[in-house]
Amino acid sequence: AVGSAMHLLLDGILIIVLKFGVAGAAMAVVISQYLAALILLRSLVVDKILHMADLRRLPDISKIFTYLSAGSALLIRTISMQTFYTIMTSYGARMGTAVIAAHAIARQCSSLEALVVDGLA
Repeated sequence: AVGSAMHLLLDGILIIVLKFGVAGAAMAVVISQYLAALILLRSLVVDKILHMADLRRLPDISKIFTYLSAGSALLIRTISMQTFYTIMTSYGARMGTAVIAAHAIARQCSSLEALVVDGLA
């Protein structure tokens, strides 16, 4: 929530006040994401869920492969969906603004549906 609020605030300052345009939007995203990551890291350390010594040690390679194999099906699904959406967006962009606008709406509906289904699974 803090990261989102910071992003909203930085968007307003960097885009509207300082007139940085798209570059300001990009800076707002990067700054707010780093802020959110630091807040999460601090919370994990303060609550003693994560210890600073854990950050200095490299993880066990066998555990990394276990995690990667557990999420491999989801990774393949996500890569294939993003590839499909990228190809369809490039085709739609060649057909004009009305087609690309319709494609954007359809993609948002599809993303919402995927989030709902993933949440139920």
